[in-house]
Amino acid sequence: MKGLIAAVVVLCLAAGIGWWWWTNTPQYAVTEAKDAVKAHNVVQFHKWVDVEEVSSSAVDDLSAIPVQVKGSGLLDRVLGFAVITFFKPSLVEGMSKQIDKWVAHRPKASADANASNTDEDDDDEADEPKSLLGAIVQAVKPPSLKQVFRDYGLTKRNYRGLGAVESKDHIAHVGLRFFSPKAQKEVEITLELNNTAGHWQVTRISNLQQIVPVLAGG
Repeated sequence: MKGLIAAVVVLCLAAGIGWWWWTNTPQYAVTEAKDAVKAHNVVQFHKWVDVEEVSSSAVDDLSAIPVQVKGSGLLDRVLGFAVITFFKPSLVEGMSKQIDKWVAHRPKASADANASNTDEDDDDEADEPKSLLGAIVQAVKPPSLKQVFRDYGLTKRNYRGLGAVESKDHIAHVGLRFFSPKAQKEVEITLELNNTAGHWQVTRISNLQQIVPVLAGG
């Protein structure tokens, strides 16, 4: 009996250590962020993603010359027309708000009962403008982040799971694999994480300059 009790204690300790180890990995942080998006929980998403830092680095990367030349003006599409050098704080704020709006957005219920059971709710097509004025407004204003992700193939149906993971000291990189319809191949978006806040948190898309031209079919 004592041997059985000892074995149970050892198993419980092993399970506890294993769980502690998993919850302190960058992969766990990325998974929790993904679950927060699925639950449309902005507060929980902010725990695992430094939205302001991600937005700031994205504005810097997207305004780089190689991306502007090869990336089909993605920054303009996300943020509208602006002079990046002078308006970066406003651009970062605008992108941060778009990220929060994307996380909080709940798709409309499908009229098809069967469709509601699928995993494609967020991939529905954008509504067409109802008038000429609507078409003009839609052409001038920046699209939603959801629309940008759809255009570049970053949808649930194209998601292929976690990719490469690298970790050193307080910095880690975790890949997200997607099939790109335009490039007709699998691509990997690399998230950079930092754990100086006491837990791993996404702070940047480290290969944004390189991946945007690929996603744009360039």
